[in-house]
Amino acid sequence: MKKIFSIIRILVFVSVGIILFWLVYKDIPVKDLWNGVKEANYFYIVLALIIALFGHYSRGRRWNLLIRPLGYDIKPSRTFIAVMINYMANLALPRMGEVSRPIVINRTDKVPLDKLIGTIIIERIIDFLFLLLLTFLAVVLQFRLIKDSIYNALILQNEKLRALFDIKTLLIIAGVFVLLFVLLILIKKSEGEFKKHPIYIKIRDVIKGFYSGMKTIQTMKNRWQFIVHTLFIWFTYFMMTYLVFFSLPQTSGLNLMAGLVVLTIGSLGFIFPSPGGIGSYHFAAEQALGIYHVDKEGAKLYALIAHSSQTLTIIIVGAICFLIFVYIQRKASNE
Repeated sequence: MKKIFSIIRILVFVSVGIILFWLVYKDIPVKDLWNGVKEANYFYIVLALIIALFGHYSRGRRWNLLIRPLGYDIKPSRTFIAVMINYMANLALPRMGEVSRPIVINRTDKVPLDKLIGTIIIERIIDFLFLLLLTFLAVVLQFRLIKDSIYNALILQNEKLRALFDIKTLLIIAGVFVLLFVLLILIKKSEGEFKKHPIYIKIRDVIKGFYSGMKTIQTMKNRWQFIVHTLFIWFTYFMMTYLVFFSLPQTSGLNLMAGLVVLTIGSLGFIFPSPGGIGSYHFAAEQALGIYHVDKEGAKLYALIAHSSQTLTIIIVGAICFLIFVYIQRKASNE
């Protein structure tokens, strides 16, 4: 039953991603998209891809810093291989990469899976907090543009929505407070049963993982290296976003702040559990560029080029890394 539910869930997320992709591009002829792709300046695209690979390598090195206190000294090349297989697996199935990455190191270096999964949870929590920080920074620095864009999209285009906006907002807030109050009462009455619920257990484990992660970083001998790698990883993400602006005439005039906004909103598209962010990233990037009045065709073309170039790189490099992983396994079994 669980397997059937998992398959259905995967099919739903894949379908939603494909539908979103279709909705984004259904109004643009394929010929126009292809002409835009051919006329793009590939110098900046290739430069962005090279920087991206440095970021992926840095992610592997950062993971090494979390594994080392466990008593295992893994070669940076092997953690890089695991990271690239992680990205490639995520293209096939949402969240599959988080499963494949520890398996690779477990097979090559015999590190226990439970310990490796703990380090990945720490990584995810740190990156999520960093994304929240960048999102807050983007909203503060570009508050007026973002506010005007949301207002124009949701209010000015619909007079009826504007008339009901305040009332609906108040009703929603009141409803949320009522639900929270009822939930607290139910928790109090069935505290023992609630603590056994899978959702409660999952939230508890995430909080414990966050606490463990903070403690690990504080006691880490090379914590400054960890911080530097984290900053560098997100710097490469920013450059991957910003450099592609210069590949198209519609986006070449955008500034650094636009790069930050597209990075943060685009990252939300990758958080959505569609394979490799297909559809969800394209939609998010188009909305982000709309804040800076980039025409819809240019915004959609940018999203297509940025996402497709990164995806193609992950497939090629990931496939090479997978072949190397198979070779390492066979060599170890023969020995």
